[in-house]
Amino acid sequence: MDRISLTTPASEAFVPILRSMTAAVAARLEIPYDEVDDLRLAIDEAVAHLIGLEPRGSTIALEMLVSEERFEVAASVDTLPDPWPQEGIDQTLTWQILKGLTDETSFEHAGGRAQIRFVKLVQRVKA
Repeated sequence: MDRISLTTPASEAFVPILRSMTAAVAARLEIPYDEVDDLRLAIDEAVAHLIGLEPRGSTIALEMLVSEERFEVAASVDTLPDPWPQEGIDQTLTWQILKGLTDETSFEHAGGRAQIRFVKLVQRVKA
């Protein structure tokens, strides 16, 4: 698996950079455009949720693990609300959107950071 990482300030101004990087990596895998769009929307939703947490974090880290079969994303912020994940997270709009766009979704702890992880199984474009 290839690992790609990027850290930015936890600001909405940097979401387009995270979204663009995700789309560029996905395009390299030659997956269909609608699935690239799903990944971009999932990044938007996950990062917006993390940026809105209290206490506010100062950085967003994005790590992608990609292979021929799967595209895994872990987005995290350098804060950890208490509790995390919040009770009823599976009833939130963020959860519902991510579940609709991806094949696997989880809200996790990652070394003192709040993290949202999701997986999109790769369906390659047929030549």
